[in-house]
Amino acid sequence: MRVLHVVPSLSMRTGGPALAAVEYALALRNLGAASTIVATDMAGAISSRRQRRVMPADLPEGAEQLDVRLFPARAPHRLAFAPA
Repeated sequence: MRVLHVVPSLSMRTGGPALAAVEYALALRNLGAASTIVATDMAGAISSRRQRRVMPADLPEGAEQLDVRLFPARAPHRLAFAPA
């Protein structure tokens, strides 16, 4: 089985969805399922006026063990828009 997790941001600054996505993916991997997480590269909250790119230190623990794909966000950031 292959599972795709799509979240607006994988930064811990954005709260629970980032942590939940990583924990779900790790649990699925332990059950033998392939899992990919797709998110924008935004490090701050989507409502933040100033955005910077996510750094490895911003990611939840365990993300480095997973297939994580971060795509560059573009305006309007409030929609977590990443056409790539």
